Amino acid sequence: MKPDAWLVVKITTDGEVIHKVVMGWSGGYLYGDSWRVNSGIKSVEYDDGFYKFHGFSGSVYDCHENAYGQKMCNYIGLQQIIRACELSNSECEILDEDTDWLNYTYSPNEGKNLNPSHTSLPVFDRKVDALPNDKCAIEIFNDGRWLACEWNPRTADSQADVGYIGTARTTDSPIQIGLHAWEQNDSEFRYFCIPENDQSEVRDQ
Repeated sequence: MKPDAWLVVKITTDGEVIHKVVMGWSGGYLYGDSWRVNSGIKSVEYDDGFYKFHGFSGSVYDCHENAYGQKMCNYIGLQQIIRACELSNSECEILDEDTDWLNYTYSPNEGKNLNPSHTSLPVFDRKVDALPNDKCAIEIFNDGRWLACEWNPRTADSQADVGYIGTARTTDSPIQIGLHAWEQNDSEFRYFCIPENDQSEVRDQ
């Protein structure tokens, strides 16, 4: 996918660093602008004027070397990131357009350094990545360990309080535990992984 405009932001939360690409596509008369934020930069390649940013979700975005910067089409996405960082007391830095993307030192094991024994799957961050829309297997990071769970998103007829997103219910423990996700906070869990056969359920926010 080739955005019309793109930026790279560095997000620092409690000493953890992740870099994300904030992209935008210009719309026309019938369709408005659209934007997307990738799941985190895993690696970068260069080919014929385009930087290929590989994300932890498996996505690849071809970003033209002359399209870096803030424009109307990626403005909303950038503001969403800035707002999320303000709410979580995180730092957000927009990297300079002259950055050497191929030789830039991204954080070691960026987005994967939460648990040394768990590095086989991409790690998503609820502060910037959306949870799946459908029921699926999920792993969540809670109290220093990963828990295998079943993700149950809020249904259309749910009577839950405003801001409720869904519940991750453990599947590998004798007593089932439910950990809830809320728009207002991530007190019960923040980081999650999706088994490879279900990764199509995760969308970049």
